[in-house]
Amino acid sequence: MTRRNSIIFILLFYYFSTSLIAQVDKSYYFENISIPDGLSNTQVWDILQDEYGFLWFATQDGLNRYDGYNYTIYKNDPQNPNSLPNNQVQALLIDKNENLLIGSLSGLSIYDRVTELFTTYY
Repeated sequence: MTRRNSIIFILLFYYFSTSLIAQVDKSYYFENISIPDGLSNTQVWDILQDEYGFLWFATQDGLNRYDGYNYTIYKNDPQNPNSLPNNQVQALLIDKNENLLIGSLSGLSIYDRVTELFTTYY
C-alpha cells in the first residue's frame, strides 16, 4: 500500500468510525415499573402499544392498560360474562380493524373500547 493510499484509508476509517459513534450517542429514557407503581403482576408475558398510545401488559394476574400516568387493570369477574374469562393473560394482538385481541388460558377475547367490555370465544 502506498503512502497516499494509507492516508486515504486512515481518513476514511476515522470518518466512518466517528459517524458510527455519533449515531450510538442518543439519549433514551427508560422507566422501570412494578407492583408499587400500579402493575398487577411482575410476570409480564406480552406488551403492546395501540394506536392511541396506551401500553397494554398481559400478566399472570390480569390485563393492564397504562396511559403514561395511571394503570387500569382488567380481571375476571365471575358475575360478569363480559369480563376477562381468565386472569392469566398470555398474548396480545391488534388486528387489521384495530381491535385489541387478548389470549388467555380460557380463550380469545376482543376488547370493546367504548364499553370497556370483553367478548370471549372459547
